[in-house]
Amino acid sequence: MKTEKLLTITFFVFLSSGIFCQSERKIKGLFEDYMLSVENNTQKPDISSVYNNEKNLGIVGKVASGYCSDTNYEVRSEAYNLVYIVALKSKKPETRQNSVFTLVKGINDKNKSISGWAVTHLSVFNRDDFNPKSKSIITSALNKRIPNKNELIKIAGYLNLQEAKNSLINIAANSQNIPDKWAAYLALARMGEQAYIDKINAIVNKYELNNDVVYEAIPGLIYTRQKDCFGYVIEALNNRKKLCMSPDPDNPERIPCGYRIMEYLAPVIEGFPYEIKASGDLKTENHKEALTKTREWFRDKGSNFKISDSTF
Repeated sequence: MKTEKLLTITFFVFLSSGIFCQSERKIKGLFEDYMLSVENNTQKPDISSVYNNEKNLGIVGKVASGYCSDTNYEVRSEAYNLVYIVALKSKKPETRQNSVFTLVKGINDKNKSISGWAVTHLSVFNRDDFNPKSKSIITSALNKRIPNKNELIKIAGYLNLQEAKNSLINIAANSQNIPDKWAAYLALARMGEQAYIDKINAIVNKYELNNDVVYEAIPGLIYTRQKDCFGYVIEALNNRKKLCMSPDPDNPERIPCGYRIMEYLAPVIEGFPYEIKASGDLKTENHKEALTKTREWFRDKGSNFKISDSTF
């Protein structure tokens, strides 16, 4: 009886292993055909089904990552995009970390388009998705000339990379590239460096509220997640003057800047009175009423509102 049970268990393990390997072989075969079509610029086979099963995603990420070192630019570019999809879809920490690590390695790709793409696609991920190897690459890349370096600088601040602090301070002090320099100020402020919080406030407070300030400066202030940097933002929210362009290109009339600012604030303020749609727009049918209620909410809270630091 024991021998029969042992044989049954052994057969089941063997069968399960065979099914898994067959699944992996099938995925590899699908990707070989898919990447060949990418290289030859022919009709791509449909591989969407492999993304519908969490159990497949680890294999898909591994297989796709192998193509990220291909000599063909189009193949590498497509491979990084497929790994990105895995990282977004998977709920397994190991799969997410491995996929994000592949994306981070893309920062050093010899093609600037891929390198720049990799940098701009990291901010959607959680801090836990970045393993020590990913953080090490990011820290090292701060000392290189790479596309969209200002965005990578802010990633370092978001991840609170203490090992990168000296590089960030050097960029803030010596860089001749204004976007990089400003990003270093913001990153160091995000990391709690009071000197840079003060520098940011001193610079921003020189400017009167206008459309450029709302679209260029205020997102940076919010990125810092420092309450000391939110004073200017809340003041701008409450400004009733019509100083900003309407998002409707057919409407030449200016509007209060608070409409855009409350959409910036909604995702990062705990208990904010309105939710945000996937598009980034406020979930409301009456924006005028929403702005009034948002102003009242901040007035009632005073300085007691809480800022969420969990996202970029």
